[in-house]
Amino acid sequence: MTVIHNPIYSSHRSSHSHSLSPSTEKNRVLPAPNQPIAKKMGGDISVLDQNILYICNKMHSLKTKLSPKEFIHAFVISAEPKVSYLQRHGAQPKGINSTMALVDVIGHEIKKTPYGREAWATFIQQEAIKILQSEEPPRGNYPVGGFHSSASVNQDFFTLEEKEAHSTQLVKHMPFLYKTLMGILNPNNMVFPVEPEESPSSENNNPEGAAREDIPEDIASIAYEDSHQGPEGHHRRLETVVKTICAMVAFPQNRRNNGLQLHNAI
Repeated sequence: MTVIHNPIYSSHRSSHSHSLSPSTEKNRVLPAPNQPIAKKMGGDISVLDQNILYICNKMHSLKTKLSPKEFIHAFVISAEPKVSYLQRHGAQPKGINSTMALVDVIGHEIKKTPYGREAWATFIQQEAIKILQSEEPPRGNYPVGGFHSSASVNQDFFTLEEKEAHSTQLVKHMPFLYKTLMGILNPNNMVFPVEPEESPSSENNNPEGAAREDIPEDIASIAYEDSHQGPEGHHRRLETVVKTICAMVAFPQNRRNNGLQLHNAI
């Protein structure tokens, strides 16, 4: 039987004498799912594929046969120190890129069938719920925590600047939910212009033709401000929606996160 040279074993041996530099290891990732992983070296099969088949046949020929998935699963969860040493960089800065690339190609393979896509979506949903449940603003009185006492707030609490500060403080501790919602409402972080019908003209803003300096800054507790128009205004409106949702989610998790409710109640 012809024994095929195993580059994985060779690279492991040579790594003791010729270790990769941190920058090389950091940038070393698995190929994308739709990219070839090796060039054909004559014949109909690549050298890498030959080695993969050789390793799989060796695992299958063991007394306790191992499938590739069983091997990967056992390798990752093994508590044996010698095995753990081999995958010590999997979740560290030095190896996290290649680990996430591995997760990506596994997900790509799973999503090839409707049943796989459903299973993958369920898995991602469960992981997302765990992350969201772990995100919670710190407890205590504002600004350390999210609680605002109705007996201690003053008129400054209701200014736009203070309300924005409350929202920013809240979403700071809920980054996963905030980024997820922004990604849904604004995919690829695109900035969209406001539709013409959503852009009131200067005449509509000032129907009486009054000069801007003649408009009172505050009458009967109603503040006048410039409307945010154009791409920046569109993005700010999306942020307002997302921050409001974050506040609505934070309140039932901990009813002391009451900034939004206090603003709406008074």
